Amino acid sequence: MATQKDFVKTALRVPPDLHRALHEAATEAERTFNAEILHRLRSTFKGKRKTSTTPEGQQS
Repeated sequence: MATQKDFVKTALRVPPDLHRALHEAATEAERTFNAEILHRLRSTFKGKRKTSTTPEGQQS
């Protein structure tokens, strides 16, 4: 089971309409607000290929 050490706590500011939409989506999916955000963030990274970055921070 995951513990607090498995997570980094962060503050996130979002517009009220997006906050409301996330809460509604979480309720519909029977997830917590936090779980809904994690689900959506993780889905954006699925299937993405890793790219290397140069020292200047530019993708190569």
